[in-house]
Amino acid sequence: KRCLVEDGVDAMRVRVVPYGFPEPTSLSGSNTLCIPRHDASRSSDDALKLIFVGAISERKGISLLLRAMRELESESRVSLTIVGRPTANWRPRDLPSNVMYRGPIPADQLEAEWDRADALVLPSMCEGFGRVVIEALLRGKGVITTECTAGPDISARIPGVPLVVLPHDMRNDLSDLLAELARRAWPQVQPKVRRQVASAYSLRSYGERLRKAIMR
Repeated sequence: KRCLVEDGVDAMRVRVVPYGFPEPTSLSGSNTLCIPRHDASRSSDDALKLIFVGAISERKGISLLLRAMRELESESRVSLTIVGRPTANWRPRDLPSNVMYRGPIPADQLEAEWDRADALVLPSMCEGFGRVVIEALLRGKGVITTECTAGPDISARIPGVPLVVLPHDMRNDLSDLLAELARRAWPQVQPKVRRQVASAYSLRSYGERLRKAIMR
């Protein structure tokens, strides 16, 4: 919507209908939503464990991300796992030592990687929405992304969501941001935030918003 309005489209003529997602079964259980709390005194073994999940392409900011990780190669408190299928123009060659490439993997192995991660990083340069952002939040993971994703809309819709949005003109500062986040204590995330995400982006909410947009 922001891009359309900046190009001269009347904001009143634009309707935004975010995607909907099935409700995670664990929401009805005893699982709590919590990002591990790190402090500056933790050992070097307690790295900020980042995960990138999705199609590996320039559109998703993969070169930007790898450059940032290379700049942090001597920073033992940041590591990255990449999961996804590469495009024809990308090959996992000469990766920094703090990056592990897992490729496309089965669902059970992907869940294990999610469990090990502290936060999703998605430095997209162009994105329609970024479904993996919601998938990460529903798993209780923090998100580091750019203005080109649904990040700003999610933050506005759900205050307190563990989501850091990197401004478009600061994408080259990604390594500085990651280093700072590795030193910072992640805030405790209340279970209600995960429920709010699930409710705001449920299939039912999607259907209702779509119906209203069409009826207008």
